[in-house]
Amino acid sequence: MDNAVQSTSSHASASRATTPAPACVSYWNPQLLHTFSLLMAGQGCCVNESLLLCDAAYARHLLRRACTLRDQRLQQVAVDLLASMGHGDGATHAPAARRPH
Repeated sequence: MDNAVQSTSSHASASRATTPAPACVSYWNPQLLHTFSLLMAGQGCCVNESLLLCDAAYARHLLRRACTLRDQRLQQVAVDLLASMGHGDGATHAPAARRPH
């Protein structure tokens, strides 16, 4: 039984060693990213900056969510970050965020 545990442990270590690290976004302005995190916190939303940089789906979800909140500065920062992702999503989400509630 000890051999089985050791074998499983060795296999897990080997698979972690061969799994490539996620490609992270390195082109976002760190100041803009930090501003986004603080503005989201002001809206009661927690942002994991590391995940935001490494998970495009998570980033798009949070940025699109930010565009729907009633904070024009946050909306603009989100639009700027979306645009820097190269998806052009910012232009389509900003007007919808300003609709009357």
